[in-house]
Parts: sequence; structure tokens; C-alpha cells
Amino acid sequence: TIFMPVQKVDFKIENIYDTANNITERLFLDIWTNGSILPNEAIKSAAQITIDLFTLLLENEETNKSNTLEPKTQSISIEPYTNIAIEELQLSV
Repeated sequence: TIFMPVQKVDFKIENIYDTANNITERLFLDIWTNGSILPNEAIKSAAQITIDLFTLLLENEETNKSNTLEPKTQSISIEPYTNIAIEELQLSV
């Protein structure tokens, strides 16, 4: 059995104009739960989970930057017959 106390979430974004005719947005959230937690607790928990996930992404990005490996140059032994001109190969057509 999966425990999901949040049954439904709905949202609405409304534009708000101030006296200088600047537009801001207002977010309305409707959260329905099964009664085991309050809607305020559900939004706090969801916000904390989101913050934790983005924090992990930022920390992972920082560790990737510090752990970048410099490319290693490998010396490859070139055998003498690999530098033969194509004319010297005496290929038939």
C-alpha cells in the first residue's frame, strides 16, 4: 500500500496590476488531503523536498567541477609500415 495523504492539487495564476501598471503574479493553490495531514503541512513538506533536490543538484554540479579530470595523453608507438605513402603500397585497381 502506498501512503499518499495528498489527494488533489489545483492551482491558479492571477495577474495583478499596481498603480504604476506593473504586472505581478499571484499563485493560488488548492490542496485536498485525506485528513492525515493538513494542507499547510503538505505544502511545507513538498517545498522542503524540492529545496533538498535542488540543493543536491547544486552540490553535485560543484563536485563535478572540482573533480574534472585532465585528459591524459597516451603515447602510441607507430610502427614503421604505418607511414608508407600510398604510392609505395603497389595496390592494383
